[in-house]
Amino acid sequence: MNLRAGQVHFHDGRTLHGSALNRSPSPRLAVIVELQELDNAYRTGLDPHSGKPYVCNTDRVCRKIDGVPDYGDPFYCPVVWAA
Repeated sequence: MNLRAGQVHFHDGRTLHGSALNRSPSPRLAVIVELQELDNAYRTGLDPHSGKPYVCNTDRVCRKIDGVPDYGDPFYCPVVWAA
């Protein structure tokens, strides 16, 4: 799928995607928004391919409570809409 400047694409976070080398003199910019349920919480699990503990990007940046990623971190996981 080719996107033009200003277009947007929505997909599941597990969708394999990427783009070719940026050959323009301008930087490539992106905005990423991940949505989650309010009761979402960290769960341990193993990557089926490597057998190592699964780590998502949110786990790397959000605050930790007793070493466990806190998906209620108001900086990285703010509530933007609640029913």
